[in-house]
Amino acid sequence: MVQTAVQRLTLAEYLDFPVGDGPRELEQGVVVDLSQVQGLHGDLVLNLTNVLNFHIENQGFLYKAQAQVYGIPIPQSHRLHTSRTPDVCVVTLEQAAKLERQRALLDSPPLLVVEVVSEGAKNYQRDHVDKLAEYARAHVPEYWTMDYTVLDKELVSVYCLEQLPSGWGYVEENAGKFGLDEAIVSPTFPHLRVTLRQLLSKLSGRELLQF
Repeated sequence: MVQTAVQRLTLAEYLDFPVGDGPRELEQGVVVDLSQVQGLHGDLVLNLTNVLNFHIENQGFLYKAQAQVYGIPIPQSHRLHTSRTPDVCVVTLEQAAKLERQRALLDSPPLLVVEVVSEGAKNYQRDHVDKLAEYARAHVPEYWTMDYTVLDKELVSVYCLEQLPSGWGYVEENAGKFGLDEAIVSPTFPHLRVTLRQLLSKLSGRELLQF
């Protein structure tokens, strides 16, 4: 990722920031351009988004999945503002309609957030540690991390928000862990049956749901 500004912005100022060519985040007040997902990472994001939308349509849910579109403001204990733009985000149709009329910054938690973890220790730290804490503070009820870059260690982790003595959070020991050929179990989508291997294939979302 490449930082495009050194000026530290508030969320309100971020909403007025000139629109760029690709997805962006606000990280501790600094606007950051996100790399366009491509290659296997991009295939995984696209396939998952399509699978979720086909499943949503089949189940009659009033939801919508989008890739690298919606910004999630992160409550902070300090004055440095942060908004994350996840790889995949599921919102209600009411939330989606509201965002079509304004800059895509959610004013309530989405239903589900997914981050596909890129190679490197820094990316692992960001998605498994930093964003794990941030999405919990934003009261996101379900958070997935998808690791696909380490051979024989491909894994999907599904975290569910819990009320803890210290406040809302995710508990690592309670997270669902699903290997390459294990169907991902999601509280948001209890009838969804798809594996990481299928999502990494070249099949379309509709074809994947026929398994």
